[in-house]
Amino acid sequence: MSKNIAISLSYIVMILFSVFYYVIANNFDSGSFEGGIGSGGFPKLLSTAIIVLSIIGIAKQMIKKDKKTKIDFSGFSFVLITIILTVIYFLTWIYVGYFYIVSFIYIFILMFLFGSKAKVSIKKRFYINIPIIIGLLLTIYFLFDVFLSTRF
Repeated sequence: MSKNIAISLSYIVMILFSVFYYVIANNFDSGSFEGGIGSGGFPKLLSTAIIVLSIIGIAKQMIKKDKKTKIDFSGFSFVLITIILTVIYFLTWIYVGYFYIVSFIYIFILMFLFGSKAKVSIKKRFYINIPIIIGLLLTIYFLFDVFLSTRF
């Protein structure tokens, strides 16, 4: 598939999602005071901006002269694995619970998977990834559970 066609298709998909997002935003409350934009104001603004920028992107792709560039799908397996792992992560989180434990395992698997191309031993990757994951989860814990009182 040509790179320009793929980029134009992604812009069209973004336009479709933005239209859907805009329609959903119309059903939000109008606001609590006169003259306020309400809860649907920012989503409408965001979806309108995405639509306008996507149309500009499509126009720029049509003007481009380089139409022979092909897309390299060599890393597509990583994308599929990541999508599958993400679906499993959300299903596990919903049905099993234990957000922090499930998140730890999910992030560890992803870091281990994407770090496999590095010329670092497995033991060293383990010792590097664990503190990073713990730091990330502690940041999420303190930000959401402690400061914002949001329970997962």
